[in-house]
Amino acid sequence: MRKILLFFIFISFLLKGCLEDAEMTPRYYPLVFTDLTMDRYSGYPTFYGKIEEGADSIVEYGFAFTLKEDTYLPGNFITVKETGYKNYSLTLDRGLLPDTKYQVRAYAKTNRFNVLGAAAEMHTHNNEPEVKDIDGNPYHTIVIGNQEWMVENLRVTRYKNGNSISTFDTMEPDGVISKGAYGIYPYYNVYGFNSEEEITESYGLLYNGYTIGDSRGLCPTGWRIPSDEDWMQLEGLSDSQFGSDHPEWLKHGSRGTDAGFNLRSEDLWNSSSVNQGRNHFGFSAFPGGYFDANDTYNNYKGSRNSGYYWTQTTTKSGNAVYRMFEEDSKAVRREAGSKEFGMSVRCMRDVVFGPEYH
Repeated sequence: MRKILLFFIFISFLLKGCLEDAEMTPRYYPLVFTDLTMDRYSGYPTFYGKIEEGADSIVEYGFAFTLKEDTYLPGNFITVKETGYKNYSLTLDRGLLPDTKYQVRAYAKTNRFNVLGAAAEMHTHNNEPEVKDIDGNPYHTIVIGNQEWMVENLRVTRYKNGNSISTFDTMEPDGVISKGAYGIYPYYNVYGFNSEEEITESYGLLYNGYTIGDSRGLCPTGWRIPSDEDWMQLEGLSDSQFGSDHPEWLKHGSRGTDAGFNLRSEDLWNSSSVNQGRNHFGFSAFPGGYFDANDTYNNYKGSRNSGYYWTQTTTKSGNAVYRMFEEDSKAVRREAGSKEFGMSVRCMRDVVFGPEYH
């Protein structure tokens, strides 16, 4: 009986020692907690984050959200720029798609860990878009990282000061376009469209490169034509392999793994395509084709199988840098071409979020 009692005391001593060692071991990673509320009147969500710091210092924190049904990629990370991470919140009054389900997580990063809190689910209201161009055309927007992009292609017919933009039909007799102009892809050449209004609503207008650099401006006040660097940031946020700072995006031609696939819309591409877009963040890159200034017999090409987007960046030779999405490729092409050509345009702006303490 005495031997059994001594054995029990010995085991108890070992367990106590193990527990004391475990309690003395520091927790390096942070603990992260998530909550949210939806304003019943405006429909705007407020995200709440709480972080209990571990031994490692916090180097970045904020919120990550993604479409509820999409689990292929990490969340869309919005970084909160200020200090005060122990309790912080963010009211997102812009850049969410209407009538859409999302999952939201608070997150914290250290030099060694990236920790996500448990997911909170929300369903946005069916709010009307608040951004409009000078013609009164409305645009939904989506926040991706700390950028905000229009979801639809631009379809304005006037510069921001009210001056009308010329059309490709009014080009000079020799066929050379040396000033800003736009065109509408012929609806009768695209299956499923019955009017110019329908195709403009879906694909927007095609603008030549001279409109991009015109000082009168295309985008609404506070918005701009994205630069080459802006597109690189977007591509890096959307790719499953290469981040925004990776040298992959400095290449010309086809780049990345699947950024193009993740940014493309899920509809309006050729129905025969086996590679419809995933539209991971709701960016909806459309296959609006392009205007070929060198072909006087068949100017409009590529609708339903490719989308071309100008940047405001110009090369030393005077060409303009653009992006190309193709239905048979998951990548995004980076090229430069003559400003006489017509392509789609998106407007964007930077957003900086600071915490609202509670």
